[in-house]
Amino acid sequence: MTEHFPSKIGLSQQFSCSYLPEQQEQLLVILDQNCYSPEHFEGLLELGFRRSGDQIYRPHCPKCNACESLRLPVQQFNASKSQKRKWNKLSDEFRIEINQ
Repeated sequence: MTEHFPSKIGLSQQFSCSYLPEQQEQLLVILDQNCYSPEHFEGLLELGFRRSGDQIYRPHCPKCNACESLRLPVQQFNASKSQKRKWNKLSDEFRIEINQ
């Protein structure tokens, strides 16, 4: 990823944040189709970019940095006791879907 960074990156208009309604959201959007290769995409993930459908984007909000990408090595993850307690307390509010 250090060799080639996308040459075309767009900045979206500001719009109401779907997570924090009192905030405005803005996105950096990858416009370079050459970045859709696995090696480029992996590098973009490391830089906090996400994918939805065929769009690769990263939050770039003007007055907020509450949204942060988090990647877990799922196969090796073991919840701690405190994480399990939190999960049990909040499990009504979350849903996990695993697609193979």
